[in-house]
Amino acid sequence: MLYIDRTSTVPLYLQIYKQILDQIREQKLSPGDLLPGSRALATQLGVGRNTVDNAYSQLATEGYIQPEPGRGFRILALPRLVTVREDPVQPQPNTPPQSSPVQYDLFYGALSPQDFPFSQWKKELLAVLADESRGEINSYPGHKGDALLRLQLSRELFQTRGVLCSPEQIIITSGLQGSLEILCKLLYPSAGVHAFEEPSYNKARFIFQRHNIPMVSMTLDECGARPDSLPKDRLVTSVYLTPSHQFPLGIRMPIQRRHAFLNWAVEHNAYLIEDDYDSDYSYHTNPLPALQSIDTNGRVIYLGSFSKSLSPSMRMAYMVLPQALAQKYDDQLADYNCMVPWLIQRTMAQFMANGHYHRLVRRLRTRFRKTHDLLQREIRQLSPDIRIISQGYALKFLLAFPPHMTRQWLMDRALEQGVRVYSPERFWQDPSLCPPNLILLGFTGMDPEEIPLCIQRLKTAWFPE
Repeated sequence: MLYIDRTSTVPLYLQIYKQILDQIREQKLSPGDLLPGSRALATQLGVGRNTVDNAYSQLATEGYIQPEPGRGFRILALPRLVTVREDPVQPQPNTPPQSSPVQYDLFYGALSPQDFPFSQWKKELLAVLADESRGEINSYPGHKGDALLRLQLSRELFQTRGVLCSPEQIIITSGLQGSLEILCKLLYPSAGVHAFEEPSYNKARFIFQRHNIPMVSMTLDECGARPDSLPKDRLVTSVYLTPSHQFPLGIRMPIQRRHAFLNWAVEHNAYLIEDDYDSDYSYHTNPLPALQSIDTNGRVIYLGSFSKSLSPSMRMAYMVLPQALAQKYDDQLADYNCMVPWLIQRTMAQFMANGHYHRLVRRLRTRFRKTHDLLQREIRQLSPDIRIISQGYALKFLLAFPPHMTRQWLMDRALEQGVRVYSPERFWQDPSLCPPNLILLGFTGMDPEEIPLCIQRLKTAWFPE
């Protein structure tokens, strides 16, 4: 029996549909049963025939019933769903509460909420929405990204990093990993291996690992990665470098070593992937020009991101391809849609065109320099035995402690005092090569006035009187 509830806000045809569906699923209606004709059921329920027709039509569309000309609708048989028995979830023991809540989290790459330019961004966003002449809001962005943003980037990169490129060489991507996903498809349709610095950024390595691309390591010296450490008996197709500020050790690659890598790339018909991840933040000297700026043979792929300057949540980055690779991208990957929403791209383009981005980077550089210098002074007062690695630029410190002070002990003692510091061992392809007395401290999420209190807690943790 079917019932109609005329006090319900549910449409009548959906009430009929739902009741028949429930009876089929509960096997009250069996395969082969014939449903009443729509005219008969409409009369029985006191509703219009179209109401019943709509309910039957929905059931037929979903495959529960099938029309038989002159007879009505017949219930169809449904295959039995396979039920996989899952092991019951074992309750986990409660995690013991920390002795102290985390007051200071020294996570690398974090930005403070005060760093985001809310008023300027909102102004540019509203201006883009108010421009009713633009039809792009309901269109797919080009496969390379918004043309205006790529034009602004080509100008910005030339002025600040010496990167010479046309907008057609720029691809807007959804972050560093999005850029590397594309490069894996462009560079590795066949044989070849990829080389990483050792240590290097683990989330970049992850992309090549997931694509099953063989990898080799380059050793480092005081000038950064060494091209002579690349294997001579294997075809190296690409090399991942952080020449302006080696990640995570902070080595700045001099011009002689840069020339050596460029010559190696030409000789081996290989590409150098330059990750210029934090070049905006050189505090006491001018930043080094990009490796791409001295490339005369189209061997350097330049990668950049807005995660360290605007916001990591935007998921917006870019890469500059050499002319040959840009043409290959057009030929082979033009059906890929740009993964960054057009509205964010166009707002960023206007943000840059109106000078807000320049002012934002200057403001952040000033704030981060104050935090960097204050934290450096405070750390030196902790103990003369602490060696600060990677200072004068960037967004983090590596601290090397005396050998008897192991990383886990340092992290545990700091956490007891409400300070979270981090292990850098994930940046080594072989974690056992990471010195056991090394600690990573990010500082961009902190305000300068917080630093003395934070350092006092670390002193209590590591050097109690």
